[in-house]
Amino acid sequence: MLIFFFVSGVSFLSLAGQVHTNLNDLGAIRITFAEQNHYGLGTAVSGTGDFDGDGYRDVAIGAPSYDPGGFGNGYENGAVFIVSGKTLDRTRGEVILSANDFEGCSIIGKIQARVGNALSFVGDMNGDGLGDLAIGTETHQGGYIVFGHKNPNRLISLAEEAGRHVEIQNTGLSVSTAGDFNGDGFADAIFGNPFTELIDVGNQQYHVGSVSLLFGGIRLPQLLDSLIPTEYLKTIPGPAGALMGNDIAGGHDINCDGFSDIFIVAPKGGHQQRGRTVLIYGSETLGESVEYTFIIDQARRFVRSIQDTNGDGYPDILVGGEGGENGTVYLIWGGTHLKGTLKLEEDFNASWGVKLIGAQYAYGVGDLNGDGFGDIAVGIPREPIRDKFLTGRVVFLFGRPQWPETIDIRGLCEGKFSVMDYVIVDGLDALGVFGSSIAAVGDIQGDGFDDVIIGAPTVLVPGETAGESPGSAYIIQGQNLFLSLQSYQSNFYSQKDSSR
Repeated sequence: MLIFFFVSGVSFLSLAGQVHTNLNDLGAIRITFAEQNHYGLGTAVSGTGDFDGDGYRDVAIGAPSYDPGGFGNGYENGAVFIVSGKTLDRTRGEVILSANDFEGCSIIGKIQARVGNALSFVGDMNGDGLGDLAIGTETHQGGYIVFGHKNPNRLISLAEEAGRHVEIQNTGLSVSTAGDFNGDGFADAIFGNPFTELIDVGNQQYHVGSVSLLFGGIRLPQLLDSLIPTEYLKTIPGPAGALMGNDIAGGHDINCDGFSDIFIVAPKGGHQQRGRTVLIYGSETLGESVEYTFIIDQARRFVRSIQDTNGDGYPDILVGGEGGENGTVYLIWGGTHLKGTLKLEEDFNASWGVKLIGAQYAYGVGDLNGDGFGDIAVGIPREPIRDKFLTGRVVFLFGRPQWPETIDIRGLCEGKFSVMDYVIVDGLDALGVFGSSIAAVGDIQGDGFDDVIIGAPTVLVPGETAGESPGSAYIIQGQNLFLSLQSYQSNFYSQKDSSR
């Protein structure tokens, strides 16, 4: 379908098209292990900025089931593997990891910490000009900030390596950048633990949950406790039973006041415990009593703070409403109007944003096609592909000035009409659950297009050898997504001309 848009007084022609492809046809780079041990590689993925100071953007991949003594030995340290962007820039095909024999570094957790379930590039927290990484633990023993280094050790142990990282105890199930929350010029980070503190209410006990905000600085302490506030660490507790901190997000200035803002999910908070997401605006100081300026009721699954997708000058928000695979994701426009309470099921309409129906997870992935608008990736990790069980699929939606009020993700996958430009990418392996994690990584190749990393950690199913894979992560170049759409449009016009 041909559509005219009018932006800044200039009209331009757009062909809304669908591309359905796979990882091989896109020339994706696969990152994996050679051995068949189920490490859960790709459970979490992230960019790291320039972690090692070589001028290339690097990536991080979590493997919470990684065991240095071999799979099944019971140590379950977990690991995070940082892969050099220099390697990715010159690689075509596959990067094979090992504990200490690849271009990058391995970060190994403490025994039974299961690090690597959550990752986030947080920016430069200590002012050395290098990218730093927040790491979570599945057992919420602690969260970590690992500082970038121009000559990082090939093997970094979170049980040792004094001076190379900060540990925040009693938190870390979720992690995120907070951008520069207090405007002091240093990046900040947030850590969530929905299971902190049991309190008695009547005859029952409830988890409160909390989020800890770590402020950047030149001399950060090496060890902090989320239960003990300091000048560097502020912990925000939730109400009884809310499980506050189950997911968190930050890094963008939603109302453009000069301070980055943060979002916190409380899946059991709000009316009838149907969940809510709260917005806390950044400021120079954070008082003892924290004000939730904007509350999104019935937003209980996840939250993302993302790049501007409609060109109005404000970053936008993704939240997960009710449901799982067939649930609804809401794309909410950022701006100065975000105040009070928005009840998603009762109040949401086109003035607030877009409904993505049939979506389990969604992520902001930067500007993949180089048009100046932020783009979105929707993960469908449990999707069967050509009778391959739990293969997984990702749908890329490209930003634009005008969005439809509702997008049926399932309908897109079935080839139904849409005014949107989109690309559907199928996974390759049965039980791979491709699309379980997705992250923007910036422009690794320096071609002017942002790139994206996608996790396929695999699932273990008794009797199914495919699930014994160590897991994988895939780098997809934004330029290749752009070219696939451009090819579709060229073919469309060629067919149209030949039919005359």
